[in-house]
Amino acid sequence: MGRDTYLRFKQEHCFGVAAGSRCPIALLKPIFPEYCAVGCCQNVIIYDQRTKTEVSHLVGVESEATTLGFDEKSLKMAVGFFDGSLRIFNIPKKIPFPAEITAALTCSNHGSGITSVAFSSDGTRLISGSRDTTIIVWDLVSERGLFRLRGHKNAITRLALIKNDSILISSSKDTLIKFWDLETQHCFHTVVHHKSEVWDFVVTENDSLMLTGSNDSEIRLFKISEQRGGTVEEQTATTEEKPSLDELIKVEPAGSRSKMTRGRVTFMAVDPFVRKYVAICGADSRLELYRINSDEEIERSLKKKRKKLIKKKGVSEEEAAQQVTRSVGDELTLITSDIRASAVIKAVAFEAVTPSTIKMSLLLSNNAFDRATLSLEKGSVSQCEVSTRIAGHRTDVRTVAFSNDTTAIMSASGESLRIWNRSSARLIRQVPCEPAVCSLFLPGDRHVLLGTKSGHLDLFDLGASVRLESQEAHQDAIWAISAFANQKGFASGSSDKSVKFWQFELATENDQKRITFEHKRTLELDEGVLALKISPDMRLVAVALLDNTVKIFFFDTLKFFLSLYGHSLPVLCLDISSDSQLIATGSADKNLKIWGLDFGDCHKSIFAHDDSLTAVAFSPNTHMVFTAGKDGVVKQWDGDSFQLVNTLKGHFGEVWCLTVSNDGKHVVTAGHDRTLRLWAKSQESLVVTEEKEKELEDEYEAEMKKEQLGGAGDEEVTAVVSRSLDTVSETDRVIEALDILRSTKADPSEKHPLLVALGGIPSEEYLLQTLKKVKSSELESCLTLLPYAYALQLLDFLSMLPRMRENEAELLTRIILFLERYVAVLTSNSEASVGRDVKGRVWLGEGRRGEGITTWDDIIEQGIRWEGEREGGGPLSIVRTG
Repeated sequence: MGRDTYLRFKQEHCFGVAAGSRCPIALLKPIFPEYCAVGCCQNVIIYDQRTKTEVSHLVGVESEATTLGFDEKSLKMAVGFFDGSLRIFNIPKKIPFPAEITAALTCSNHGSGITSVAFSSDGTRLISGSRDTTIIVWDLVSERGLFRLRGHKNAITRLALIKNDSILISSSKDTLIKFWDLETQHCFHTVVHHKSEVWDFVVTENDSLMLTGSNDSEIRLFKISEQRGGTVEEQTATTEEKPSLDELIKVEPAGSRSKMTRGRVTFMAVDPFVRKYVAICGADSRLELYRINSDEEIERSLKKKRKKLIKKKGVSEEEAAQQVTRSVGDELTLITSDIRASAVIKAVAFEAVTPSTIKMSLLLSNNAFDRATLSLEKGSVSQCEVSTRIAGHRTDVRTVAFSNDTTAIMSASGESLRIWNRSSARLIRQVPCEPAVCSLFLPGDRHVLLGTKSGHLDLFDLGASVRLESQEAHQDAIWAISAFANQKGFASGSSDKSVKFWQFELATENDQKRITFEHKRTLELDEGVLALKISPDMRLVAVALLDNTVKIFFFDTLKFFLSLYGHSLPVLCLDISSDSQLIATGSADKNLKIWGLDFGDCHKSIFAHDDSLTAVAFSPNTHMVFTAGKDGVVKQWDGDSFQLVNTLKGHFGEVWCLTVSNDGKHVVTAGHDRTLRLWAKSQESLVVTEEKEKELEDEYEAEMKKEQLGGAGDEEVTAVVSRSLDTVSETDRVIEALDILRSTKADPSEKHPLLVALGGIPSEEYLLQTLKKVKSSELESCLTLLPYAYALQLLDFLSMLPRMRENEAELLTRIILFLERYVAVLTSNSEASVGRDVKGRVWLGEGRRGEGITTWDDIIEQGIRWEGEREGGGPLSIVRTG
């Protein structure tokens, strides 16, 4: 390939993560009672909890999933991401699920991460709240944002719909809880009783009680009552003038009680079955479970207490009524605070609630989720059992390695060694181990060697899944292991200021021979060793030391050869090319340096990452270098031209290690997000100049999005505008289609090349196809970008269409109504906007005429269909109002 052209590496698998800690759990009840959805980095995995296997996964974006919600009626799942995008997925109605489920709708109208979503009861509307302090109401039928609510001054933390979806409750880090009337689109009540951030809240049975949790140790209760008798629906239906919700709804504080777990409230959940049980998580591994008592139960309890008081102290009934009054403890009864998990509990979901049993799924902070089963007797817990359902690496993976035949991948963390199949990314073996920081596949790929933080070298037999041997090789942590090119031994470097050389041997144990390793010689140094590499020609040994230098020694005599100076902070990683000509070093000073091994001269110093480099590896038989850093990205560099070839984005957090396969076709990385990511070389060409242009476009689009979200002012309700480079491209295609239409109308004999290439379709049909390809959520933004003359041309074309197919009626009527308003705004005179009677040629179904139809919603409500010329029916003009 050319000097500027390479083959692109693409992500093939993301594995090793069982459950992310940012996203809550969503149970797919009642349709699929054993299925649950868990956010795992950028994807959402659906598990079968009975078989503990992955059923399917929802394909996300290049950002971490932060929240999700499931609607059981429409079988839709909404997933919010850290970059502000929102994806809607249609869950299949039957089993088995496909391996991958792609999004049916993607919206990117929030400026930052989405923190909460809530479906309406009929599944036609979705509410999303974000870190950008705004709330957006979405219409899932027309696939567009209806309006944006502003009022909070900090990130939204939770959303909930009550009173038959007429009222929205939102909590925020600005210490406020707001009640919104979705019909009039305004906030009619604000709860100001919290002194710190409100992290979560739940609404219990009959929408009459709200529990909130904030930074302090208090759980606050608020009564939600309806005034003037009857429900909100009955009062608004029977009165001629609709009363405002601030007159109908009253929110009053009902006291508070201290929670048992330490730290702030991190998550609250109410059971969806009877809405009487509330689970509360704190900053530790304990879970509190409360029961909400009904008014009848509270009155019975108070009567019993008063009777006991009268019987014991002989007071009158009036005195007993004064002494025994209703309290928060009567409203909220603690069932247990001793549900303990193996790590900090991040989220809870109720699986089942019966009079005798409560089952809950617990999402943990250590890449696992458990199930808690509580047995109840007379309202108290008689037995509590917590069992681990599915788990990945509990701690960060610090070392990865390919087998010599590249068919297997090894990963090791602070608690386990795992072997994965490379092609399927399935777990093959799992063995407990000490905290490991470096590793090596032994010849034959049947054994693995680990270097640990305690200074031990541990040898594992993969076939038997056991540790064969553990030698105390060093006095401190072993940070690097490098194999000899002849596969007869290896070297280990440690913080104890030594490099030791080992040789493989055969040992006899129980009349059976097995592989072992013996210490042969030692290289003593003045500083601790951070990285180590033996050159492929077995001539040199490169050692990175704590004094910011890399020292080169001869392999056979261990005599000093070169010292590489230049880094301002310690070198954390290094590698030598296959031809033993170049050495690449990565440092905590964020620089990548490429040196020549003949004279030790620095060929190039590159500011490679925004944080410390953690791993460097050459691709075999090339001078291509892969680097990883704490900034969460993996980069590919050309070691000859010193240019950045590609940036591999995917990890959410620090990337701790990487390795390249022996054939150079695969790269595996591991990071703080507990994921292992396999990158494979594809046949797709990559042009460096085009990649740079794409990066500039992404930066421009990000700036455009910031400007779009930043110009709203202090208005409480604003329109949802979606404008991006894709919107501009869609507008350009519409303009092109209009130009083609005008040219063919001017000279019908001339055939446009594009229409000929598409099979000779008419220009009118091409324009309609172009309009249908515009995303529904971006339609208004696309039309707004049209120049005035093109808007008039499109409006004229649509108004004079002779006949329309029924499936195009909704789209084209929506376009006509928007263009009429848009043209009227541009001219500031709606009657003179077009200069003639523009007729939408819209008819009522069943032969009925509409009266006073002025908006798109009126057309939808009255069931109007676009059918073109019908027998016995004439066109119905759309009335324009100023």
